[in-house]
This record gives sequence, structure tokens and C-alpha cells, in this order.
Amino acid sequence: MADGCDGTTVWSLQQFVDSTNSYALQAAKIQGPPPPTPISASPATVPSGVPSMNVVVTASAAAGQAFSVAPAGFACVAAASIPGVVVNSVTVDSATRVTLNISTLNAPGGPKAITITNPDGQSATGAALLNVLGGNPTPPIGVVDTPLQNSTAAGEMGITGWAVAEAGVREVSIYRSPTATEGTALVFIGQAVFSRGARPDVQAQFPTYPDSDAAGWGYMVLTNMLPNQGDGVFTFHAYAANHAGQTTLLGSRTVTVANATSVAPFGSIDTPGQGATVSGTIVNFGWALAKPGRDIPVDGSTIDVYIDNVMVGHPTYNNFRADIATVFPGLANSNGAVGHFTIDTRTLSNGVHTIFWIIRDNTGQASGVGSRFFTVQNGS
Repeated sequence: MADGCDGTTVWSLQQFVDSTNSYALQAAKIQGPPPPTPISASPATVPSGVPSMNVVVTASAAAGQAFSVAPAGFACVAAASIPGVVVNSVTVDSATRVTLNISTLNAPGGPKAITITNPDGQSATGAALLNVLGGNPTPPIGVVDTPLQNSTAAGEMGITGWAVAEAGVREVSIYRSPTATEGTALVFIGQAVFSRGARPDVQAQFPTYPDSDAAGWGYMVLTNMLPNQGDGVFTFHAYAANHAGQTTLLGSRTVTVANATSVAPFGSIDTPGQGATVSGTIVNFGWALAKPGRDIPVDGSTIDVYIDNVMVGHPTYNNFRADIATVFPGLANSNGAVGHFTIDTRTLSNGVHTIFWIIRDNTGQASGVGSRFFTVQNGS
């Protein structure tokens, strides 16, 4: 019979005779192979004082060994322990890999062993895999790469950069300067999105920092939606916060936004999202409009979809979307601004890719919109 807690251990009850008129019942416990021995942790060094961060533990497995999960409905689950460190959760990623979410609040410094326990109670330990740094972590560091200081923008404008922290970066927040009628406090406009694998240069510079492979961040501002219909001088600020509650101003950029004088078409890409992970067949949605007195052909022939800087086709255009029609009324394509393009991601390699649209109106004016990273992750 299957064990009532882990659902994988098998118990066998056998009756036997050990002497005349003597009978007994014996129980045999039959377990599967033990978990493999952990051999590495990533990141291998973590700061103390952090309430939540992920550590990926990788093991080397002998024949049959595997990290395992109990069947649905059973109470016993995979577990992990690290001396002096609180393990918040355990996720079994594969037979030789688990992701631990840990807290190093009040954790003593020094090297730590990591023990992984399967639902059946069998465990394996890797010695000195995780090093906890003592003392308070340093604040986040990073930069704002774009836009350039004192540049001019219209339509979509990307704010991009990178950030890392000993305690791991929790978020990058984007603010703008207030207008004369908005008081003196900075105006929050959104959270940047991190793109894993987009900045290998930063990862190489800070290999021991948590999630340094996702140091690159970006936020797309549709300047047409700024006050005064996106005309005037605005200053944008990017702040990075770490898991220890420390905040750093990464940089500020002053930009002259000039939508009123711009003759270029404008728009955006909605999907895939910035930094999104996708698989199989997906639909790339976006929208495009031309300035007054101009139009975009409704067959979509002047909208080009680029993946990894290669033009792959044109979207099906001239679809209605109420919010676009309401915000930008009276333009030639206001009631048919949306386009969509189907992408079979199985034709792309697993990993990080780029996508953007080039929009041309009937006069030949062109704009690039929606530029972003996304990650393809298909099974073998």
C-alpha cells in the first residue's frame, strides 16, 4: 500500500511463521532512490538582512536519484534546511534542480550547508554551498541608459538602464516631475520591467549579486499621455529599491517632449509584454496611428514586424479598440488602430529575443514603436 503522507513510499505487510504455533506480521518499507547530492547554489553568496530571495540549488545525480514531489493531495512535501537561514518555500524544478526562497533576516554570516529532503523523508546535503555575508548590505547601484539628457522625444519613449544590489533588487520605480498645477511631489508613473538575459555585461561584472542576470530594466512611456498632451519639458527619475529596504536614485533625465510639432506616426506594442516569457504560438498585439491629415493603409502593409532585427511580416490591421478611439479621436485610423500578428515561437531558439514595429504613414513618415526584449522557453 502507498504511504498516506508522501504517496510514493510503499508498505508491504507479510504474515510469517517463526516457530510451531507462532505467527507474526512484519511490515516492509520500500522507498525509491534518495535525492541527489547538492553541488552548487546560485547565487553562491547572499547578504544578511534580506526577507525574501531565490537561490537555485543544482545537484549531481547518480542512477535513479532525483528530487521529487508528492502526488496531489498528500501532505508530505519537499523541504530544505540551511543552518541559521529561514527557508520560505521549496520548488522542485527538475530531478536535479530546486529553487529555494529564503530569508536571511538575523542570519549569522559564514558558509552554510544545504540539505534537501524529499517527501519520503530521505535527504541529501551539500556542504558549504551558500555563503551569507555579515553586516548590512550596500544600497542598490546602477544607471539610466536612455533617454539621453536634454534630448527631444515624441510618441513612445523608452526609459532603460540596469540595477543590481547585494540584497537583490526588489523594484525600479519611475517618476516624473510635476507640472505647475500638480504641486511639488514627484509623480509616480510606473514600475520598470526586468529582462533576464538582456544585460550579460552587467551579469559578468556582478556575478555574485542576486539576479544579476536580470539586471537590465525598461519602462515604455507613451508621451502622448503626459500632461498637456505630451508637450513641454519633463524630468524623469528612476529609483531602485532592494529587499533590505534601501533605495537609490539611479539617475534623472530631462527631456523636451514635442508631440504637437511631430509629424511621425505613433503607437505601441501590447504583447508580448516587456521581459515576458512565452512559448508555443502567441499573438503580437499593437496599435498605430498617424498624425492629423495623414493615414495608415488599412491593409497593414506599411506596418512591419521585426524580430531580432529581421522583418517577419505585417500585422492584420484596422481593428477597433474603444480606449484608443476614445483617447485619440478624430484621426484617420482612430476606429481601426489595432493590429495583430501571429508568432510561432517554436521557430525561434530558446532564450532572449527582441521585437518592434516600424510604422509608415501614407506620406512615408516612419516611426519605430514597442521595442522590447522577450524570452522564448519551449520544451524540447
